Amino acid sequence: ACLHTIKLPSTSKRLKKENAASRLKEGIISGKWL
Repeated sequence: ACLHTIKLPSTSKRLKKENAASRLKEGIISGKWL
């Protein structure tokens, strides 16, 4: 995951969105969402 997200509060919202999207992608790839 992105650990530098805490150091950048100005872009934390955007990084949180990207992190959620990447987690969703990983879930789909691993077959959790299928």
